[in-house]
Amino acid sequence: MSQTTNNVAVVSDITFEDLLDLNRTIHHKVKEACAQVGQKPTFAEDFGKCTNEDFKNVHQTLRTLISAKKKAMWEEEVKEIKAGIDSVVATHMENQRVRKARYDAITDREFLAPFPTSFNLSFILLKPAFAQGTTPEQMVIRCKELGHTVVKTGDEYALKIAFVAAPDSEAKAA
Repeated sequence: MSQTTNNVAVVSDITFEDLLDLNRTIHHKVKEACAQVGQKPTFAEDFGKCTNEDFKNVHQTLRTLISAKKKAMWEEEVKEIKAGIDSVVATHMENQRVRKARYDAITDREFLAPFPTSFNLSFILLKPAFAQGTTPEQMVIRCKELGHTVVKTGDEYALKIAFVAAPDSEAKAA
């Protein structure tokens, strides 16, 4: 049977000790992790001196450390995919710039459509950037996670890429 204090349920002594042990372990592990990454703890380093505010800070630090590790793991996981996609995009961007230069060289463009402001890259071209066996649906998810716009053209997926006339360094040099 649980006790109540000021309308708040009070756990049994055994449960209290179990919870205290868990908190002690978390405190110790978070303190070790802070030392490992060179971060000064924002809570009392002696568990016996921890206040409720310190316990809150222990758990906030724990969430921050976990989030940072998950982000680092994700970035490592997608590093090669990102590099592969960036390489394909750069190659095709250069091709688009060549086409744009040819378009600009046409003197009588009265009946020509304006040069497109974007182009699509078929996932067939991006396949080498992904691990063998990656499905188009998995490629869509990864590309969206990396901030790309994915479009479906017929039965195929593609990245929609905004055309950039020239990188800033090239534009300034011209």
